[in-house]
Amino acid sequence: MSVTFPSFDDKEALRFARYIKVMRILVDNLCSKTSITTKRQIYYSDVALFQNQRIVDEYVGNIVGCLGVNIESLGIMASQKGLVFGNLQFQYQGHKNINISEIDGATLIPLISLNSKSQDFKFSQEALFDEIIVVEKDSIFRSLCQALRGQRKLIVTAKGFPDRLTKVFVYFVCSHFSKVPVSCLVDSDVYGLLIYYEYKYSPAVQLSIGTGKRLKRETIAIRIGEHGETETIRYQSSCGRLKYEGVRLFDRQIANLTVNKVSVLFLPIKLRDFKCMIKFLGRIQARSYSIPGTDKESAKLVRELQLGMFFMVKKEMQEPE
Repeated sequence: MSVTFPSFDDKEALRFARYIKVMRILVDNLCSKTSITTKRQIYYSDVALFQNQRIVDEYVGNIVGCLGVNIESLGIMASQKGLVFGNLQFQYQGHKNINISEIDGATLIPLISLNSKSQDFKFSQEALFDEIIVVEKDSIFRSLCQALRGQRKLIVTAKGFPDRLTKVFVYFVCSHFSKVPVSCLVDSDVYGLLIYYEYKYSPAVQLSIGTGKRLKRETIAIRIGEHGETETIRYQSSCGRLKYEGVRLFDRQIANLTVNKVSVLFLPIKLRDFKCMIKFLGRIQARSYSIPGTDKESAKLVRELQLGMFFMVKKEMQEPE
């Protein structure tokens, strides 16, 4: 990160003004000690100045990297985007009691640290649900909440592509209730399949830094430590046992997708979709080469992608009329 001031370059002056605005908000947060903010709130504090949410993300990331601190230590927390429905009780960090109840309907996923540890959570001993269902779409999520009320289901949605808070929340719930089945309902198109892939395979929680035996569904990254030593950072996906129970192009629909709850619709795919499908197939194949013994769930993704590319169609979940 480098900024020149004063400068006769309009773009450089704009960059300087943006950095000053972001740092002023961060300093105010640190001075108040109790105030927190999100990247989204920083963006809306001066839309004309920032112009794009991506710019705020970049500038905050640069500041955090330069200072070498955790983003939450600057008073920036993850935005609450995802929703959860069902019954779940736990204590967070020894003092914060969180009670999610069906009576309250769909609620925002609780605000927890993205760097939470297992010891931060104290869940109720027995699960208050028999299945965890991760849903792609908000509209389908709300339909299922009505249809499955009282049937001991915990339903989660990120309303599209999952944000980090939703992924971390799903990880700790699934890790604690390790015997509860977890399924994912997504469209049979490249975007729905990418969402499933993100929950099941992409890194969500940092486990440790060091060396050791690699676990199944674990991702590793290499970095150089403060003293020049090589460090291995270990990550885990949101839920390695997540089952694909979404739409399939030419198979009979699963029990969760009955005509009274969700309907399905064939649609043609576009050239942009086709190009994304090619890239996604390559990504899945590269992963299968790097991690021997890839599970059968990835074969379902390959099947849906290949069928969609061959017939040039996709299949989406729709609310029943």
